[in-house]
Amino acid sequence: MINDVLDKRKKYLLACSFGPDSMALFDVLKKSQIDFAVAHVNYHLRSESNDEEEQLKAYCHKNNVRIFIYDNTKIINKNIEATCRQIRYDFFAAIIEKFQFDILLVAHHLDDLIETYLMQQKRNNLVTWFGLQFESQIKGMTVMRPLLKYEKKYLLEYVQNNDVPYAIDISNYKDVYLRNQIRHQTVEQMSLAEKNNVLAEIGEQNRQIQKIFNVIRRLDLSQNANLLALDDKSLQYALNAMCKNSGVKTYISKNQTKSIAQILSSNKPNVILRLSNHCYFEKSYQSCRFYRGDRLTAYNFVFKDEIVPIETDDFYFDFLSQAKMNNLEISSSDFPITIRPIRETDFVTIKNYVVPANRLFIDWKMPLAIRKFWPVVVNSADKIIYVPRYRSDCPIEKKKFFYLKK
Repeated sequence: MINDVLDKRKKYLLACSFGPDSMALFDVLKKSQIDFAVAHVNYHLRSESNDEEEQLKAYCHKNNVRIFIYDNTKIINKNIEATCRQIRYDFFAAIIEKFQFDILLVAHHLDDLIETYLMQQKRNNLVTWFGLQFESQIKGMTVMRPLLKYEKKYLLEYVQNNDVPYAIDISNYKDVYLRNQIRHQTVEQMSLAEKNNVLAEIGEQNRQIQKIFNVIRRLDLSQNANLLALDDKSLQYALNAMCKNSGVKTYISKNQTKSIAQILSSNKPNVILRLSNHCYFEKSYQSCRFYRGDRLTAYNFVFKDEIVPIETDDFYFDFLSQAKMNNLEISSSDFPITIRPIRETDFVTIKNYVVPANRLFIDWKMPLAIRKFWPVVVNSADKIIYVPRYRSDCPIEKKKFFYLKK
């Protein structure tokens, strides 16, 4: 069953619920002489869970298989499916890291794959892959699903015919969750031929997704024109890819995609759109980006006699070295010198002309978000004596006297 997909040189951790699917995989691994251990989570949501844990421990001991158990003590009374998934994968990741397992094995099967696809269709969310993949990455782990070709009923027959112990979670019979509804009302009613038709449909859907990704990978997504050339679906994929690459964990919905498209096509050169508590989209002239909305805008560095480099979450600034390079004379009367964010009321003197400091930002075509924290150097008379120049390609290099971090 799995000798052609698993490597006997690898060390596997089996996620085992004591249900028929994971117990079938347990038996196959044992008979195939695969090096594996078992990881089991007892959520304590059912009265039978303690007895099932003891049966699994006894079976592992009988077969000389190491078992890791997590006994959950947290009260789970909402978002049960998502919370349980978070608990178990955190546990699996910790075990894999501590004991140096190579791969996590889970016993998802053909029916699970189809159920997942139908759920995705029902929810109509943007997905990067329809159904389930044979191999994927979760929380830094390589996760493999070697049973995806097999129907649920085949695995149930397997454990019964091979005298493998297992238990059925009675909550699986209740149509409380969407997955259970799809399982009982749709998937269990399908013939194998009908399931194969769905698999073909899933394959075509995934090919279409890959075509979209092949297109957006070749584009500079920070350029407005490149985004505007995409169709609606491809644009949503591109925006979510941009958001993910920026380190901001926010899902960009269809409605938000429409709002961003309107911003990109508008004549306004600078626009900021708040998408969530921490996620913002910014259009700045011909380019755009996502950024976290928690930049430091209230800082105040005061130097009474000696100026040293400063560093925030947003920038590094060595004003003294910058001043020497620009032949900027600093006298004792300039102290105390303060480095602080720009203010709307600030003015600077350029070639004997006094102009609003914001005028520089407009001339430099500086993004709005950066203007909020951009530093200025002020002397004891509250006069701005230096403003770091903005460049759109401002490098992140330690040898530079001023650079942005993000």
